[in-house]
Amino acid sequence: MSKAKRKNPNPKTKTPTVAVWSYKGGVGKTTLAFHLTDALATRGYNVALLDLDPQGSTTALSEANDAALASGDTTDKGFLFDLYADSAELGALHATPEAWARLVPPLGEAGHDLVVSEYGPGIPGAVLGNRHDVVLVPFQPCRTDYEAALRGVQSLPEGVK
Repeated sequence: MSKAKRKNPNPKTKTPTVAVWSYKGGVGKTTLAFHLTDALATRGYNVALLDLDPQGSTTALSEANDAALASGDTTDKGFLFDLYADSAELGALHATPEAWARLVPPLGEAGHDLVVSEYGPGIPGAVLGNRHDVVLVPFQPCRTDYEAALRGVQSLPEGVK
């Protein structure tokens, strides 16, 4: 299966963004972000995933695939979406709205229909600002994790969905 060729019909409009965020670690942020992005790409959307988690688990999956191909494994398990890994530029996204504004519009101009951002644990909700159209907050199905997720959602800036 090849990467989607579909282009954002109006690249001058804001590219929709989804954040996968939780202050708590180990709740499935990487899994949710990866599967959401992959499911949309499989359905023909041109999707970008920003791996903003310093652990870089999604990036590690991509690198493992590249290493397997280099060693002669001919089964490309490559992603159907564009992956942008944590770097100095992406790391600045945590700090400034200006850095976010410099990166996301070019992704729309590149034809991305949607941008999914995966944040690492410990990033305060206020950092998300109003940059995302939707914030998904995964949690484990137990009372303490539910309560922690609820506190996290309550810490998000007003107007975040």
